Amino acid sequence: RQMCIRDRLFSVFFATPLQVLPAKDSLESVIFPKGMTETQNWILTVSVIFGCYVFSVLMPSINDALTLIGATTNPMVGFVFPIMFYLK
Repeated sequence: RQMCIRDRLFSVFFATPLQVLPAKDSLESVIFPKGMTETQNWILTVSVIFGCYVFSVLMPSINDALTLIGATTNPMVGFVFPIMFYLK
C-alpha cells in the first residue's frame, strides 16, 4: 500500500526536528566555518526543511527511498569512512 501525500507530510513533519539540527550543524561547519548570522541561520533551516518536504512528496514509495538510502550510505560506511578514519 502506498502512502498518500498527507501521510508522507505528516511523518516528515514530525521527523524533521530530529534531522534538521544535525544536518544544519554539518552544513554550517562546511559552508560557514566562522558562524552564521541570524538571517543565514533562518535561510539554511527553511531550506533543509523545504528540501525534506519536497523529497518526501516526490518519492513514489518507501521502497524507492530505502533503495536510494542504501545505495548511498552503504558505500560510504563500508568503503569511504574506514579509509578516512585510517588516514586520519
